[in-house]
Amino acid sequence: MIIRCAVAVTIAALCVPRGVVAQSDSTLPSAGSYGVSFSIPEGGGSSFGVRKMISPTSNAGVNVQFGFRWVDPGPVNAPDDKTRLTLGLSPDVRLYRGQTRPVVPFVEVSAQASYSEIGTEAKIYGVGAGAGLGVEWFPTVRVSVSGSVGLNAGYSSLNSPDDERTIFSVGTARSNLMFNLYF
Repeated sequence: MIIRCAVAVTIAALCVPRGVVAQSDSTLPSAGSYGVSFSIPEGGGSSFGVRKMISPTSNAGVNVQFGFRWVDPGPVNAPDDKTRLTLGLSPDVRLYRGQTRPVVPFVEVSAQASYSEIGTEAKIYGVGAGAGLGVEWFPTVRVSVSGSVGLNAGYSSLNSPDDERTIFSVGTARSNLMFNLYF
């Protein structure tokens, strides 16, 4: 516990330059800057990604998602619990609406591809696309926290010994809370 706290304080001290106040004016990273991002695990999964500022007001990235959770086995007398393993890939583009505020709104367009396996018998393949609105808070030029909400649409294909079907879905979506570090 003490080691984790020490590591967190050290990382925070290295990321925040002297004299920076959380709500001071900050700008987006410069065009050509690269970054890494990760999300807090939510619902049994997390993501890791890379980003690049492709212009002064646009940012492209790709995230790899990993999820693992127990699936409800159904009736009380079911023989075994099942697990669900999910892997996904999600490229996105953010178009920022300003450069000199600590909280910068953006429009995001994304695509998704995923593969899930439930136990050993069911597999789900999915593809989709989404669009939404989000904000990115830059306490410093190199560190940010972001999130978005929007709409998505996609196809999923379920393959199992008992059932095979394709499902089209449209719905609302929200991103996990993403932490970004630019360099």
